[in-house]
Amino acid sequence: MRRRLVPVLLPTAALVGLLAAPASAHVTLNPNTAPSEGYTAASLRVPHGCGEAATTEIAVQVPAGVQSVTPEQVPGWTVDTVVGELDEPYEAHGETITEGVREVIWTAEAGHELPDGQYREFGMSLRVSGEDGQDLWFPTVQTCTEGEEAWIEIPDSVDQWGELDKPAPYLTLAAGGGHGGDADDATDLGDTELAAADTGGATTLTWAALALGLVGALAGLGAFAAVRRR
Repeated sequence: MRRRLVPVLLPTAALVGLLAAPASAHVTLNPNTAPSEGYTAASLRVPHGCGEAATTEIAVQVPAGVQSVTPEQVPGWTVDTVVGELDEPYEAHGETITEGVREVIWTAEAGHELPDGQYREFGMSLRVSGEDGQDLWFPTVQTCTEGEEAWIEIPDSVDQWGELDKPAPYLTLAAGGGHGGDADDATDLGDTELAAADTGGATTLTWAALALGLVGALAGLGAFAAVRRR
């Protein structure tokens, strides 16, 4: 009887596993859309190490189009920034701003390295200024206890992003995209909104997995009843 049930139940379990698996093994920016003008919050998501080696440092270059960056304080990691000249100065609080953060580096303290089998997010509050449909690329270098991964490849268009071996994370600007607001709202774009950005996808996967599990259970009961009738 078990031999009859297993072929029915295994495909369903496999589908649930596929739904629960990560959609990509690349380093990504989440969410990856933002308003073309104003403030937004986004996180670099690092889903694995270098081979099996733990991650010890994440360094991301800030593209033109991002006027200011406030990096997240990640427990167990130090954060440093490199300040440089902006391509285009901007006005804020009655002053002309000519410099901004051009690179952010998170470094793990001893004992807080990110293991290969775990993921972590490195958040940033960003002030962006650009055009609708513009893609901003964030070349990122992931350093590990052994080796490194350079996520720095930039395709001709976002449509070709998945075809590259080590594509750079990106942010697409669009009217109403991401989290927008005035300068006074920037402090509100913290961990709460970063978590909310991921909740929708997780909820969808959970319901899909439950639905498939129910289908598998019903199929198993049907097979069991058929065997009993025989």
